[in-house]
Amino acid sequence: MTTYLFLFFITLILSFSVRSREGWRYAKALILVFVPFFLYGTLRTECMDMDVYELSYENIYGNEFYQSVNERYEIGYSFLNYIVPNFKILIFVQTLVLVTAYLFVCEKYVQPRYLWLFVILFFLSGEKTVYFLTAMRNTIAVAILLFSLPLIKERKILHFSGMVVLASLFHTSALFFMPLAYIVGRNTKMKKWELMAWVGVLVFLLVVPVSVLVDQVAVLIVGNDFEKYATYLKTAHENGFMAKTASVFFSSIILYDITRNSIDKTHMVLGRLSLLFAYFPLTGTLNMRATYCYCVFILLYAVYSLSKGYKFRYRIVFVTMLAVYAAYAFFVIDASSPYTGLSTYKSLIDINL
Repeated sequence: MTTYLFLFFITLILSFSVRSREGWRYAKALILVFVPFFLYGTLRTECMDMDVYELSYENIYGNEFYQSVNERYEIGYSFLNYIVPNFKILIFVQTLVLVTAYLFVCEKYVQPRYLWLFVILFFLSGEKTVYFLTAMRNTIAVAILLFSLPLIKERKILHFSGMVVLASLFHTSALFFMPLAYIVGRNTKMKKWELMAWVGVLVFLLVVPVSVLVDQVAVLIVGNDFEKYATYLKTAHENGFMAKTASVFFSSIILYDITRNSIDKTHMVLGRLSLLFAYFPLTGTLNMRATYCYCVFILLYAVYSLSKGYKFRYRIVFVTMLAVYAAYAFFVIDASSPYTGLSTYKSLIDINL
């Protein structure tokens, strides 16, 4: 935890130094801001599932590729294992891809004077942003989703479809979560029928025990083989009321916000994608993958909407409550579980006091 907090404060200090958005100056400043996080990721020595990924690498690298594709992993990730000459280099490549995706969305959607706020929300959501590095295949797929955000905004379905195929080569969940993001992430004004549809889905998820049904199916599939998944289910049930309350609160404010006339296309897209993050905690096990996919969108939405100055007071409340909720989930709930990045992550730059 000491290393993480140190990393947090160093990155926050660096974010205050970013002033201009002219030319390459902002890009260079952003790179400097994310260097500590990049080092923390690429120099990791131990984390959840790392031994499994390393063993898989040793089984794939140096063998004939036709043998590699018979592994349990997707063909894209298997091919990456096949061509990269060292497991440490594989970690370097995976970290670089994710950090570059974070840099990409920050450069496009975060104004320099609000970068510090994005950094705070980013580190408070640590299990879904920083320690997301432990999910080596999923990180690459989510990075591709982040790179695809302009395609969602501009409704370029053919280009986006290619990105979906590419992402699915690293994690098959992309075949569900990326098309869903495209369908939801429309850039037009939200009409009354769509608002009613969102409200109806929220009420349905609150009233009907969807999460219980989904969890029962998940336990039948993986419960006996992967203890950590059973732990996630138990934690989700124990914090069910908090998840429901947060979903109602965040989705209500977002829906109110994006039904206004005075917001732009980017704001609309980020708002709709943020609704996915707000709704999925009500879907049981599906939330495990969904929050990783959509977390950055709600962070971008919070910062972007605040930077626009519309209804400043209630957006301050939204950002504050998002920070409190993220901090509680990370430092209280995730910190108490033995199956999270926070409890298992070690790096060469760790600070031991």
